[in-house]
Amino acid sequence: MHLRTRRNVSAQHSGRVRHSATAAATVGALCAAAVAGIAPAQAATAPPTLRVTLYDGPQDWTGWQSAIDTRNNRECRIRVAAPAAAKLNRNAAISGRGAFAWPQNYLPAGQYRLRIVCRHTASPAVSFYSPRNQVNDARTRFSDYTRGALGL
Repeated sequence: MHLRTRRNVSAQHSGRVRHSATAAATVGALCAAAVAGIAPAQAATAPPTLRVTLYDGPQDWTGWQSAIDTRNNRECRIRVAAPAAAKLNRNAAISGRGAFAWPQNYLPAGQYRLRIVCRHTASPAVSFYSPRNQVNDARTRFSDYTRGALGL
């Protein structure tokens, strides 16, 4: 290869490399700016959590306990799907975290599905079964363990 040709090829190659590097840096900067601008607008709040465990208190209060954490979500409600004979608040406002007892002596037999619903997010629905016995306790534990994924 002639010396003049070699310099010309080398200059063309380094020009391509500089152009490619500049283009990559520009695209990277634009993507970073786009992501930075979008991230706060689409930042989702953490979903609330709901756990249902067995509760063994005084004789009248043996039943289930739901542990609730709204994870700083505002305007949340606990929704309860229950048998028609159950006299309870099916759409109660809640906030923060806490534990609530569900005494079996005051609940008719059946399935109770609990769910926390907040403005932009919700917990999975978890069930407990009344009255407490070995079968219903196993069903309640299974629903809590699977986070109600199977609709149980």
